Amino acid sequence: MKNLILSKYNQLAILFALSAIASLLLMFRIKTSDSFYLIFLVWNIFLAAIPYAITFGIQLKKRWFTRKWIQIIVFSIWLLFLPNAPYILSDFTHLRWSPDGFLAVDAAIISSFSLLGLLYMVYSIRDMLGLFFSTLSRKQNLLLRICICLLIGFGIYLGRYLRWNSWDILQNPIHLFSDVSAIVIHPIRNKLAWLITLGYAAMSLLVIQTINKLKWVH
Repeated sequence: MKNLILSKYNQLAILFALSAIASLLLMFRIKTSDSFYLIFLVWNIFLAAIPYAITFGIQLKKRWFTRKWIQIIVFSIWLLFLPNAPYILSDFTHLRWSPDGFLAVDAAIISSFSLLGLLYMVYSIRDMLGLFFSTLSRKQNLLLRICICLLIGFGIYLGRYLRWNSWDILQNPIHLFSDVSAIVIHPIRNKLAWLITLGYAAMSLLVIQTINKLKWVH
């Protein structure tokens, strides 16, 4: 574990620093306003960290994940929770209810949590592709990233607009499958869903490609 932490020192340092900034901003908001508005961001960032925790755990215990069927199960669970990482970007919609005196503070809070979520996404995708898809060519790797981003965009749509969450695949699978099937089978009727999906997918891919080129965040 020590070697893994040292190899990820820059990542962990950035994540810790950004977590501290986001937490301090949120505590300042709570203290000065006597309101727990935006406290839900704590739960959202916990969900956002799950995919990163999964890939971290895989690297820690690689020998547990050598069989193909285990990799498929773990990858599916990871993919199920992955949209929670960039989902926080959609929380900017809550600014419409922010008081004028706290608008700038609320924007800063959501921005810090959003950036933290995006970093969790980028680091986790990078690790997952390196662990389970290291033999892919450059073009295949890019194609897989695009597919993952499309699923991320679709997941954000299901969460923000239809109010589904990752746990509903176990709690309410029939209704969830019904909504997903309707969107897939009737794309014209549900064009807004696909526009939102493509929008978030494009943004996620842009973030991934940009951050991956920044050496200081590796």
